[in-house]
Amino acid sequence: FRSAISQAKLIQAARRVFAQDGYKVASIVEIAQVAGIAVGGVYLLYPSKLELFLAVYRAEDEKTKNRIVGRIDWSQPRAAFAAYLRATTQAMRRNKILAEWQSDVPGEQVRQAYHDDAKQAGAGNSLALRGEFFAEQVQQWRRDGVLRSGATDQIISELFTAVAAIDALEGIAPKTMKFMVDAVLEQLFVSE
Repeated sequence: FRSAISQAKLIQAARRVFAQDGYKVASIVEIAQVAGIAVGGVYLLYPSKLELFLAVYRAEDEKTKNRIVGRIDWSQPRAAFAAYLRATTQAMRRNKILAEWQSDVPGEQVRQAYHDDAKQAGAGNSLALRGEFFAEQVQQWRRDGVLRSGATDQIISELFTAVAAIDALEGIAPKTMKFMVDAVLEQLFVSE
């Protein structure tokens, strides 16, 4: 019981520090101070800063995706897909923790951990990385015949990664991003 309280307190403190400082600047010493526990206590629960960050990232990602899913009207597939893509991309841009997905370190390790999780869960489909509800919604759209046959789970998942990477570049006008997303939607969905 005490360990669970310490772990929750540690995750909360780590979230605060990572959100404020980013992964590279954040230190285990600062996280331990904010959590009110000894540095050794941090390492008892998480053997490395990366392992602690992965736990924080997963919690932040799940919380963000659940919030986004709850705000979207899913009755119009094309508009819902665009809204989900836009909201997840904005979340990555605005949240230092989620923005690390695009970094070399720890981004590469976070992406690998998510891919490993999907394989281990038998989810063999990369769409599971985008959230359980969204993956189920895509399957429903497939059954309803609103997605084009070439719109595979891998393509849809990689589109999120590509749009997020392009969005992270400097000098891409919002009008250009909208044009690109509209072109993507045209290729994903059967014409109405």
